[in-house]
Amino acid sequence: MICLSKENEELKILFENALKKQLEKLSGSSNKKIETKLGRAVTAALLEVFLKLPQRKAGSPRAAYFSAEFLPGSFIMSSIANLGLEDILNKTLKEKGFNTEALNRLSDPALGNGGLGRLAACLLDSAAAEDIPLDGYGIRYKYGIFRQGIRNFEQTESPDLWQEDSTFEKEKREDAVKVTFGDSQVLAVPFDVPIVSKNRINRLRLWQCESLKSVDFEAFKKGDICSAFKDQNTADSVSGFLYPPDDTEEGKILRLKQQYFFSAASLSSILKDFKKTDRAIIYLGEYVKIQLNDTHPTVAIPELLRILCEDYGKDFETALKISGEIFSYTNHTVMAEALESWEEPLFCKVLPKVYPYVVMLSNHLKQNVQNPELIKRIAIIKNGRISMANMAV
Repeated sequence: MICLSKENEELKILFENALKKQLEKLSGSSNKKIETKLGRAVTAALLEVFLKLPQRKAGSPRAAYFSAEFLPGSFIMSSIANLGLEDILNKTLKEKGFNTEALNRLSDPALGNGGLGRLAACLLDSAAAEDIPLDGYGIRYKYGIFRQGIRNFEQTESPDLWQEDSTFEKEKREDAVKVTFGDSQVLAVPFDVPIVSKNRINRLRLWQCESLKSVDFEAFKKGDICSAFKDQNTADSVSGFLYPPDDTEEGKILRLKQQYFFSAASLSSILKDFKKTDRAIIYLGEYVKIQLNDTHPTVAIPELLRILCEDYGKDFETALKISGEIFSYTNHTVMAEALESWEEPLFCKVLPKVYPYVVMLSNHLKQNVQNPELIKRIAIIKNGRISMANMAV
């Protein structure tokens, strides 16, 4: 991540020169997919500018925003606007025979569907504008939810293939991490998006789920096609669609896997960066603060407890103290769908290594709340279900 100079004139000159150089490469090219070609040219020009600016010191304190949704609009046009480069962009495109209409035809990232995602995107933009080091973490959904259309006066819905037009992400395969479920292990591959302002560039890190195993060729030779591609299909589904239907057992399992997938991968990424500070793990709370956007990433709490106890050898009380210094939680509504709860057997089946720490949290709460009526309302585990909102609070 980069800290930008508050003097914008040099930035404008750098951008204009870089953009002219990129647009010259398009001279004489066909108009086929011109919006994608222009998007790549503008992105390359912006990245060239970013690389020439001073880097932020590694290991500096930061905040993190975990969210199942982000609804940012166009990363390119947002960055241009935030940096005050609209006039330079319009002038340079016009000189080279292009215009911004083609850029506006690029698909917006299908990473959210409403207020929750828009709030998350606005918070990232505001943090960058206010020079606050805040990184977002979420899922790189392949299809988003759906693309709407009208056919014969009726609404149609189809997968949103937004990644075909994506030009503003950078794959960081060297930072990939493994995520373990009860029945499988997958690879979380990060794609980073710069969130820019005149004061700072922060980062939105989106995780794509991939299989650790190739096609089972033995099963394929036997004609068992479903088994041959099972691992790949399972991994693809984790970062496939936002909010899979949860009215079936399979849908509930997939939702919980999605939430744990990006929460666990994001914690691994943060801890990897923290190790570069050479500080003891008890000081993790001085390095990072994590805001949980609604209950979807709440599973990050018992996952961090598990990591602190099992990987760093801390006792539960110490791990709980460290975690308490790190996590905060935003609740947006008291509607049932925003106050997720999971059946204990399902949670234990999907995340058997995390479940014991949910039980420890529940027991700790019961031991420290003496009011029987109050504990009935705020219990983490009640009637065989795990309340994620109560866990977050």
